[in-house]
Amino acid sequence: MIDYSLNNAILRLAPRFIVSDNAPDTLESLTRQNSSSLVVWAGASDSTIFGDKSVNWAFRAWHDYLHLKLNAEFNEKGETIVAIEQARQLRNDAQGRIITIEVIEQLNYFNKHGHFPVDQLKFFNDTMKGIK
Repeated sequence: MIDYSLNNAILRLAPRFIVSDNAPDTLESLTRQNSSSLVVWAGASDSTIFGDKSVNWAFRAWHDYLHLKLNAEFNEKGETIVAIEQARQLRNDAQGRIITIEVIEQLNYFNKHGHFPVDQLKFFNDTMKGIK
């Protein structure tokens, strides 16, 4: 499920970023970054709904930028706030729904299993089947 118009929107909305194996994982560590570019985690980007690692990294940068802007913690409340803001910025209900499901359902999975889905694309497709 690759929505190229969504990918293009993400690339347009993403701030400058660099990719690393070591990236901030809390709002506090995100705010302490001493770079003009956000540092985003390189891992778990092989099987995403975006179909391209660079779009996944851009999504992460945009997502983390909103954590900073909204002062939203890396918890259920903060992730929900950020996902809703991302959906709003897209100005496209279908794309916003995709992002909201992507963020919130992966968080629900993490809370239940203690880790994120390995195959994010399969997880998303399975989730969408259950919603329809």
